[in-house]
Amino acid sequence: MRRSSGETVSPDEARSLALRYLARRDYATRELEQKLVQRGADGAAAAQVVDALVAEGLMNDARFAENYCRLKVAGGQGAQRMRAGLRQRGVDEALVDQALAAYAGDWEDAALAFLGRRAGDLGNEKERARLYRAGLRRGFSHEQVMRAIDRLRRERAV
Repeated sequence: MRRSSGETVSPDEARSLALRYLARRDYATRELEQKLVQRGADGAAAAQVVDALVAEGLMNDARFAENYCRLKVAGGQGAQRMRAGLRQRGVDEALVDQALAAYAGDWEDAALAFLGRRAGDLGNEKERARLYRAGLRRGFSHEQVMRAIDRLRRERAV
């Protein structure tokens, strides 16, 4: 909350603002720090507020990554897109790997479910190319998309 005179938000106001943000949804630590700075807190104060929230157990990047992955898997996203989203939010690479490892065997089924909802005539090469591009955009690997398309073709040929 930047005031009209350009002065910055106090640490108490930054904490209050951070708690309001966390009441709406979970944030990664770096993501919340950036949000507080955008609202007028100075960088040191924002980092101090976030560190205090982590120490109190109100924030946790591992929990954020798990929740993020669970939500995105349910929405039909693949691992590559989730990895990029977590990196963008500043989550440590080890935590990203840990969160994605929980879904290690589910990617092909997720790709199949996603593409199955969108598939038309799989005998048509243009339709398969369209599905392929859609699968890649959603963050599935080449192999996962190709296996899903092949399974759909086999299932629908019967």
